[in-house]
Amino acid sequence: MADKRNKRKRVSLGTRKDVLLRCSFRCTWPGCLNLAADLHHLILRSKGGRDAHDNLIGLCRACHKRVHYDNCRIYDAEIDRWLKPLDAAKCWLARQMQHCPVRLDEVRRSILFEEVEHAIESTESMIHHSQAIYNSYHWSAYEVFLKAAWGYLSDNSQVNSRLGAILLLKMVQLYRRRPGQAFQKGARRKLVQLKSLLPSLGKSDHVSWMRGVVGYEEAYMRFLEAAGDKSTEKLFESSAELEQHCGRRIGHLVSKAQMAVSGIRGTSGIGADLEKQRVKLLTAQNEMASIEGPLSESWVNLSIPVHLAYIDLVQQRYDEVIHAMVPMAKKGVGAALWYSGIAKIRSGEEENGLADLERARRRYYQDCVTEHRTALLVGFGDAHALSDNHTAAKAAYAEAVRQPANMDNQEAIKMARRRLDAMSLGRVIRSHDDIYFG
Repeated sequence: MADKRNKRKRVSLGTRKDVLLRCSFRCTWPGCLNLAADLHHLILRSKGGRDAHDNLIGLCRACHKRVHYDNCRIYDAEIDRWLKPLDAAKCWLARQMQHCPVRLDEVRRSILFEEVEHAIESTESMIHHSQAIYNSYHWSAYEVFLKAAWGYLSDNSQVNSRLGAILLLKMVQLYRRRPGQAFQKGARRKLVQLKSLLPSLGKSDHVSWMRGVVGYEEAYMRFLEAAGDKSTEKLFESSAELEQHCGRRIGHLVSKAQMAVSGIRGTSGIGADLEKQRVKLLTAQNEMASIEGPLSESWVNLSIPVHLAYIDLVQQRYDEVIHAMVPMAKKGVGAALWYSGIAKIRSGEEENGLADLERARRRYYQDCVTEHRTALLVGFGDAHALSDNHTAAKAAYAEAVRQPANMDNQEAIKMARRRLDAMSLGRVIRSHDDIYFG
């Protein structure tokens, strides 16, 4: 099937852009509210249909399958009601592009990751930003939107603008979350392009807020590649200074917290160094608690407690980990289930710990979270190995090896391969202290 798909003639990018513009990036199946990800030929290629925009419509994946496999028909009268003329569609995109900076202006000194517009709220809402970036079901269509918007700016010689910088920033944020090295490389390229563009935009308030965010994105991508490297800490320190200069207090505190996390990952020993980082995290947590908004709430109630649990795991304080993580685990938080499972196994509760790890594994897949999923799978395999279930352990290690080679997964993938090689020689881990958690 894959070979057959690869041999098909691809529709040109220009035609694809025109078609998706005409349907406002929304599925043209009557009544469907999903984003358009596929192109469908009204007159099939096999029956002589052309690759022209008047013979193509945009459909979501589910509706596209329905048309082909369930022999459903889309009536021309209904299609005509949903599609815009091409000229009108280009005017629609132009209006959205003009409104984008205004919407971002309202939050330039607030939380960038707070939703600017609710994605899919309406066809006029730009199908925009955070929800589209964080929700994997929207990735494909949101990428189409960004590329079409960039194409519009290119056609009008406006790429070297503040709006062009915003689009590049959104491409960086989207690509670094998508699994696979191709997207990670794309994120790096867009980041380089963005950094080269920023100096030409001046130092006004309209663009200064972006410098701190760009600094954070650069530091975080470096963190995924080399979490404990000293240069990573320096990048977060620089990001914190930029955010403070721009007046974004929450951005300043997040960068400081991430600097502490990087310090934790670079500390292999037990003792004073880890305690210094613990104090830094607790200080950031206390300061963030006074700031309202979803980003501060996420760090105070989720991210910082999880990182503190990591310190406790390294220091073999398993009761503290279980006490801190169990309330979060009951709410289905994947990282909390993971760490509580490791702590339970290391303290002798193998059955309960293994159950937590299985729930964590499912949660990571349900939420489409790829960051650190490989490390979780290696620990899951170790838990099965300790229970003498070697078949399940081998399957978990093999699943870990198959994970996308994202920046943060590379070390865990190497560990999974080492575990498989050891099993082929009849060697498995025997001590609770050897169970892997990244």
